Amino acid sequence: MQGTAGSVADESGAVLPGVTVTLSGAAAQGKPVDVTGPTGAYRFPSLAPGAYEVTAKLSGFTPKTFSRVELTLGQTKVLDMAL
Repeated sequence: MQGTAGSVADESGAVLPGVTVTLSGAAAQGKPVDVTGPTGAYRFPSLAPGAYEVTAKLSGFTPKTFSRVELTLGQTKVLDMAL
């Protein structure tokens, strides 16, 4: 199974719950969205191989985007972000 997962924290390293994480790209079905929980974690499992963009947004913080995240068959990419 391939996908992407990670956590979102502030610049000091404190985890951020309630961050909206959006996945987009040619292989994305629709525009999947996840919201980080109490541990700051997000997850997009079962993605088709291809290129994706992952964006994290929370009011009061500058959004963070990873562009051209390439997933291959059987790969899980961990993308931790600091806002």
